[in-house]
Amino acid sequence: AALGPKGRAYVLWAVVLLSFGFNCIWCVTCANNMGMVLPGLSPTIRLWLFCPLACLLSQVRDLRSFTITNLIGILLCVSTYGYLACLATWKIFHEGPQAMHLFSGQMGNTLLWLGSCAYMFELIQSLLPIYEAAADQEQVPRMLVSITLSIAVLYTAFGLVFYCAFGEETEILATLNLPMGTAAGVFFPLCFAMVGAVTTPVIFFMIFQTYEPAVAWWSGHPHIKRQQVKAVRLLVVFAAYFLTWLGGQRLQSFLALVGGLLGANLSITVPAVLHLLICQPQGFERVWDVCTAIIGVFIMSVTTYQAVLTWTSEFNAAEGGFR
Repeated sequence: AALGPKGRAYVLWAVVLLSFGFNCIWCVTCANNMGMVLPGLSPTIRLWLFCPLACLLSQVRDLRSFTITNLIGILLCVSTYGYLACLATWKIFHEGPQAMHLFSGQMGNTLLWLGSCAYMFELIQSLLPIYEAAADQEQVPRMLVSITLSIAVLYTAFGLVFYCAFGEETEILATLNLPMGTAAGVFFPLCFAMVGAVTTPVIFFMIFQTYEPAVAWWSGHPHIKRQQVKAVRLLVVFAAYFLTWLGGQRLQSFLALVGGLLGANLSITVPAVLHLLICQPQGFERVWDVCTAIIGVFIMSVTTYQAVLTWTSEFNAAEGGFR
């Protein structure tokens, strides 16, 4: 309400596009991990492997229905990163820290990294659906702060340890640093691909829950409306995989574009503007909100420009997307 009808529509569709972009990132992630499991398959086939599962789960209409699949994803994710953390620690202990650069000497890489940092706020689009589905809504803010802080600390700690272990040979995905053809080099990339396979339907659900109430052209007949909803959901899933295929295997540019253009905007700029409009702070607090909003706009602008520039250059050099 504070942003007006246009502001509300902007936030709604920004959340939809942000969630859509996250699923495109997950599609690339799954395809890259499956390259360790099924190296004989083409990148295009690996990309579309999990599309049928996403189409099937896209018809779920209650967030609670994802409890089991989400638990499976959490267990697989914890197991994978637990093994990778132990591997990195063992490597540092036996081989010592590897040569690495604290900062990139290329401005373009630094800007892509800045946009990727905003990707850490990917759960921003899940807050309202999670809040509405929670049995004890009063505990949600406290849990949100503790869980988000814990994830940020774990992400940072894992990244530092892994980069210290592999140095300049660190891949864009940690699982890709596992030896190709070994048991671990097959099992854990498969585990993380499965994490993506059970995560994407939940993010699709967030997309559906956001745009479906705002659609005005649904049929008034319940049965016809249900079929329309199913068809549009399948179309959205197919569009995510198709656009990912069209964009190619440029995960770093995906991260920077989605994180910079939408993640930084919704997680930094919009909350600061809302606080200014609703709470109308004074003095230092007001200056802080204004500076925060400006920083969010700056991150959005420079990282989006660099991501598009890098993506375009790489796409033209490769003459296409997935092969």
